[in-house]
Amino acid sequence: MDMVEKVARAIYEAEPFDAVRHEIPWADVHDTQKRGFRVKAVAAIEAMREPTPEMLAPEEVHYGYACHVCGGLKEGYELMLDAALKCQEKV
Repeated sequence: MDMVEKVARAIYEAEPFDAVRHEIPWADVHDTQKRGFRVKAVAAIEAMREPTPEMLAPEEVHYGYACHVCGGLKEGYELMLDAALKCQEKV
């Protein structure tokens, strides 16, 4: 599963539906509906392209971990997203 599909599914599962509709597993969702969730997923991923100041704050992201040469790019990416997600309390 690619990232767009993963995010689309997460958006689908987070959407407030009526009880009957929400019981439909992602695999059984009509392709037309999935396409709409993929459009939302692409928009969400594109919005994450430019890091926020919180994501770049030295106390939040230890730049040594973000070094792709030393194999820490995954850790740096996760730390940046963790910093971004701390803002979810505002939602």
